Amino acid sequence: MGGGLSFYVSEKANLDYIGCLAPVVGVDNFAPTTAMEGGGPKNALLVAGGCDIIARPKSVESIYNDCRSKGTKAIYAVIEQATHTGFEDELDIIVPTALSNLLDLFNISKITQSIVSTARRLATKDEIVLSRLLMSYVFSSMLSRKSLSMDEAEKFISNNSDMSGRLIMK
Repeated sequence: MGGGLSFYVSEKANLDYIGCLAPVVGVDNFAPTTAMEGGGPKNALLVAGGCDIIARPKSVESIYNDCRSKGTKAIYAVIEQATHTGFEDELDIIVPTALSNLLDLFNISKITQSIVSTARRLATKDEIVLSRLLMSYVFSSMLSRKSLSMDEAEKFISNNSDMSGRLIMK
């Protein structure tokens, strides 16, 4: 299920915790603000990729602000240089292809192309690792029945990885 449906499902299933990776508002009837009219989750994690062109960070931040205004304990996390939090999107598909074609045009070696491709794969791996850690924090909070806290989330990430520098949280 996409992150945009999380609020609707949470409202219908009466869930107290949700974690949304790159939520995008689609159909108004399922939009987070519409779903939160019925109560919504008590705790929500919203994750955006800093370079996501599908679920833009400002759009995800708007959902975060809506959550806070409804009394939801919400955390907004942006993974710097991340695209659609590990999924293939236009930036992952178009840019490497265009770059590869450009490098071919100027007879740049396959080694250089391989380096560029490897760098993008490593960045995607970091996105996935950070997304998993954030979701693990939500699950551990849910199991211990603790409210989500940005300070606790930051500690959790720092204690479990050396990538906290790639994360901006509110």
